[in-house]
Amino acid sequence: VSEHSQFKDTVWFFVNPTPGAKRSNSTINWGMLLMDGSRLIDVQHTKRLRWAKILVLTLLVLPAVGRKPSPGSMFLIQSQLNWLLSWMSDAGYQHAHELTPAAIRHYLDQLPGTLATRSDDGEIGMSTATRALTTLVQLWDQRQALARMGVESLASHPFEGRSATAVAMGVATKARGWIKPLPDEVV
Repeated sequence: VSEHSQFKDTVWFFVNPTPGAKRSNSTINWGMLLMDGSRLIDVQHTKRLRWAKILVLTLLVLPAVGRKPSPGSMFLIQSQLNWLLSWMSDAGYQHAHELTPAAIRHYLDQLPGTLATRSDDGEIGMSTATRALTTLVQLWDQRQALARMGVESLASHPFEGRSATAVAMGVATKARGWIKPLPDEVV
């Protein structure tokens, strides 16, 4: 998958040519901690791990939309995957093709509560909501490349043609770029 990592590795490292870039931004740790306290490399997640790795591989080698992700965006991809894979683990879904329109509606119904409980202030930011939805769109966009790799993906667009950002606007409770006001004492 890169000059430093093989598909079977637990950690994928990509060389980031950006000066001063943190190594962690260019790494996907497949041993990521899911929200239920388990790790994605645990035996009960074997099927989820396999298709998630293949999805990222297709994004790197056969991107359907735009260019391949930059090395510095690997931590974002890991975060995107973590939201969906954690929910799938809780809901008992193993494969991407199990994410029917009804399952995706269930995910969308539970997402605001999940995001709010994981935030520091109980608010849901646009970027967090978008990240939690992006993998679903990627599964749709990459469906042909995934099929060539033996992975059955979504049967239809997850959001009826809308982007992850458009759907995130309905989930987010604070606007993009919103900063809390300073307390009087600080001013």
